[in-house]
Amino acid sequence: MLSVLPVTTPEGRVAAALSFEGTRHLLVPIPVGTPVASDRRSKSVTIERRELIVEGDRRLYIDVACHQPELGDLFERLASEICERLAAKPQDYLLIPSRTLSRWRQLLEDGREPLSASQLVGVFGELWVLRRMVEVDPLRRVDHWGGPSRAVHDFGRGGMAVEVKTSTARSGRMVEIHGADQLDVSSNGKLALVYLRVRESADGVSVGGLIAALEAAGADPASLDELLTAAGVRHRPMGPTFEVVEEAWFLVDENFPRITPSAFVGGIVPDGVLALNYRLDLSTSPAPMSGAEQSRWLKELADS
Repeated sequence: MLSVLPVTTPEGRVAAALSFEGTRHLLVPIPVGTPVASDRRSKSVTIERRELIVEGDRRLYIDVACHQPELGDLFERLASEICERLAAKPQDYLLIPSRTLSRWRQLLEDGREPLSASQLVGVFGELWVLRRMVEVDPLRRVDHWGGPSRAVHDFGRGGMAVEVKTSTARSGRMVEIHGADQLDVSSNGKLALVYLRVRESADGVSVGGLIAALEAAGADPASLDELLTAAGVRHRPMGPTFEVVEEAWFLVDENFPRITPSAFVGGIVPDGVLALNYRLDLSTSPAPMSGAEQSRWLKELADS
């Protein structure tokens, strides 16, 4: 199935195609007989010289093809960038496809191992909370997401911070706290701890689904992609899908059980203590926020 696009080069209109096997193609017309250097360095996206018979005519194309269906959304962005560049400089039609793919190669295949199951659950939890934040923020910002950069807190803006803990446990509210700073907050700041308990469910949503929901809510795709890449999400995994069975927000204040630097002499962790991790049972903590309190917190964060 071939569809002609509203982008023209000196050799004709650019086209998009979908093969019977589900491979997506962006086809840039070139003169018959033109040599094309194949690029098969990426397993997911390749460039080949492809000859087709279209409406009875023999035509030659630079074929940019996506071989992994799960990368379809990302490939559409790559194809859109190629088309934008072709529209701006149609005379460079022989160079633009390969140059654009080279720029995207690190994003498509950065050589890192895929996220582990526990890491994927953690990213799911942060994206779940980020979606709630974006939906109430008039500016639809995502720049306060600090999880991908390994910031002290998962989210932070204007003296307000949010830490997210996501668990697949069937019961209880047990979480792991990493370091004396994770539940620390400055004297004029505010910190909330969000506990999510999730389970795999066919009726749930995937990480890819949450990314799509964020974009539908108005989050900037370029900024979001940059953060997702830093978090180790190279494409939009569509599975597994999770259902959130419990979401509890806690205000971390002087009544909340925690270990912070102020618990030590001089207000600093003693020399020689290289790591401080502890388990916290949130079922014994002060009561979580009500729905109205959560909404006020999100509104205050959006206004900061």
